Amino acid sequence: MSRRKRRKSSGWKRLFFVLVIVLVLMGGFRVKALASAQAAPEKNYISVQIHTGDTLWSVAEEYCEGTSDREIRNYVNEIKGINHIVNDRALTPGAYLTVYTTE
Repeated sequence: MSRRKRRKSSGWKRLFFVLVIVLVLMGGFRVKALASAQAAPEKNYISVQIHTGDTLWSVAEEYCEGTSDREIRNYVNEIKGINHIVNDRALTPGAYLTVYTTE
């Protein structure tokens, strides 16, 4: 009998422990989600005209908030996705490119 009681109480302890872990993890994910949602600035999309000699990199340097090469490279990749650009050298003077700012 005492062996059965011990098993039952250890079962409740395990269940309680698992429940506490799940609640802690859920709370951590919620805090992380709220922090990332608050940290993401709103994007304002604009169209800019391409001029002779413009490259995706030069446009990104002008409109990207960041200054590091990695931030500019990420911005270039986002511009390519927004505008469905496959070939980096396909910019035509006089054409328009959609970019965004976060101001």
